[in-house]
Amino acid sequence: MILPIYTSINRIDKSLLEASQDLGATEAQTIKNVILPLSKPGVISGIIMVFVPSITTFVVSRFFSRGDIRLVGDMIYRDFMNPLRVGYGSALSLIVLIFIFITMFFVNHFSRDKTEVHDGGKLL
Repeated sequence: MILPIYTSINRIDKSLLEASQDLGATEAQTIKNVILPLSKPGVISGIIMVFVPSITTFVVSRFFSRGDIRLVGDMIYRDFMNPLRVGYGSALSLIVLIFIFITMFFVNHFSRDKTEVHDGGKLL
């Protein structure tokens, strides 16, 4: 959830925040009227990325395989339900989180807006 919100907030043009301050808005007003509306797509994306897979991870594997196929989410859930294996479940969760961070880094790196402004053959 944090990564899509961070990405959408990071892409907000800094001049919009400066304009808000120049027009006399407080920090709370800037957050309410500028940052939150512009970060809405990131929040929606985060909800989709978090809740839909978390629901389907347990339901789909149990429904279609009757418990024969285990996915990472099932393994983490099983380990957290066993008090002696909570550390193992935490390690698996951390590995999945690191994998998501790496994936989001590459997605963010290669999907940046690379608009270029040319003026008489010179790159500005």
